[in-house]
Amino acid sequence: MEVFISQDGCALYKSGELLVITNKKEKLEYSYRDISSILISGNVRVTTGFLREAIENNIDIVILDKYGYPKGRFWNTGVSTISKIRKGQLLCSKSTLGLEISKKWIEDKVLNMNFHLSELTNQENLLDIIKFQDNLKDNTDLNSIRGFEGNISKIYFSILSQTLPRQFQFLKRSFRPALDEFNALVNYFLGILYNRIEKSSLIAGIDPNLGFFHRDDYNRPSFVFDFIEKYRYIAYMSATKFFRANKVRKSYFINENNSFFLNDDGKKNLIPLYYNELNKSITFKGKKIKTIDKIQQDLFEVAKYFIKIAEEVD
Repeated sequence: MEVFISQDGCALYKSGELLVITNKKEKLEYSYRDISSILISGNVRVTTGFLREAIENNIDIVILDKYGYPKGRFWNTGVSTISKIRKGQLLCSKSTLGLEISKKWIEDKVLNMNFHLSELTNQENLLDIIKFQDNLKDNTDLNSIRGFEGNISKIYFSILSQTLPRQFQFLKRSFRPALDEFNALVNYFLGILYNRIEKSSLIAGIDPNLGFFHRDDYNRPSFVFDFIEKYRYIAYMSATKFFRANKVRKSYFINENNSFFLNDDGKKNLIPLYYNELNKSITFKGKKIKTIDKIQQDLFEVAKYFIKIAEEVD
């Protein structure tokens, strides 16, 4: 279970075998055994006793910025990694192998976006998948790949906007700052997903900072930005679903100088819905598995591939 804390003024402390979270209105108690992560976006007070107990129980504690992206985290320094994974990852980053891996993830991203549009509009292949795959196939120019993927994304969001209620339709994809409510919600959902992928990378023994495609463009762990491409659709589809189902209100957002942010009321009402989407069961290799657990399994497979590359070189 993940615990999300967005209210200012909360206090976190240890009481016996329980984690206690208090604010002006209520007191909540949890067993450490039931918690996997604690995400904190509000201004809270935390005791060292709580931190020590959480670390000893391998509970990931993440401090988020107002966009929902991790600014820092506490974890057990004893988490083991396999040196061959890091060696294989480094070898991929220094060769065309890393680019080919990234291209596959980008292709998955576009296929998922195309599937999403087909579900919304009952029209097939609105993103011209064959043309996209042909351009991607033998392309080794990073700028060319980025440009072509960017154009495909513009088409996707242009069509996606038309499927939303009129008051929430938007002009373009915007990041930080978000220029409208839809982008603000997508950005926050991506921040949550980004955090889970960063954590899952560490669990798999992968360096979240050593990427292949985004390494020169982002002042963030670039492997996470590479890998998240194939899973961005979760944030896109979830946000679209909530807007179309009238689950989202104008009052859930703050507008500061034409920059939109999800407020506490919005987080309280929409983040649980997003976690429901992340915890939905899907079929993976013939078995039922949660979407969020599939991400971890995918990263274990990537780690195995890195080991294989390292052993081939050795």
